[in-house]
Amino acid sequence: MNRTAPFLFACLLLSAPSAEAEIIVNIAKLDIQAGSSTGTLDVMISSDGAPVQLGSFGFEFLITRANGTPTELDFTASQPQPFGDSRYVFYQQSLFDPGPLGNVTTTSTNDDTYTGGDQTTNANGYVTVTGPVLLTQLQFTLDTSLRPVVGDVFNVSLIPGAGAAGQTTSPTYFQDPSGDYLVYSSNIAPVTIVPEPSSLISWTVGLLSAASIFRRLRPPTARPATDCHPVRSIVLTAQI
Repeated sequence: MNRTAPFLFACLLLSAPSAEAEIIVNIAKLDIQAGSSTGTLDVMISSDGAPVQLGSFGFEFLITRANGTPTELDFTASQPQPFGDSRYVFYQQSLFDPGPLGNVTTTSTNDDTYTGGDQTTNANGYVTVTGPVLLTQLQFTLDTSLRPVVGDVFNVSLIPGAGAAGQTTSPTYFQDPSGDYLVYSSNIAPVTIVPEPSSLISWTVGLLSAASIFRRLRPPTARPATDCHPVRSIVLTAQI
């Protein structure tokens, strides 16, 4: 189902960005154990200073490889829906509840892009954002045609749209109830493939065993003799 609602297109045409307040988008970093199938992280938003009146938003998240490996990390086809989460910015006041909030598509590699958005049904036309609230959750799968391995790192970023520095034609935006774009910024978060705990334990035990064997095989270090007596010099004095 295509979730690019008409209001998303209209919002891109309404107005120029406003610099009165700023939304901070924080994508949490994530470690996924190599033996797992999926991993999930939170994307939180907060205001940078004064409270912000948020009426609607759109987003476009992208997965890219960080360390040049040929493996692939994908968004799961069905992403978590935040509507029932009390942390959600439009909790019980969402136009799109019960969802879906967005769609997973392909940009460079399979299922590497997640696009969506929402609008509040609050009678005032906005909710007030101050401290961290949930924008969405992102879920990833390791079950791909090029499965990631331990040590692989991927970056997850919010593609800048209207209201952001370096904005593109991305549908990412945050708007107040008047239709003005809010200035926002976002981090880039790493998703790292890590060993399973059992593998770490085996690796540690192996190192300790190798060290123990090395100590046993190492030849003993020569020690200086401790039972030798000092040599006394005897001086014979010739008597004339």
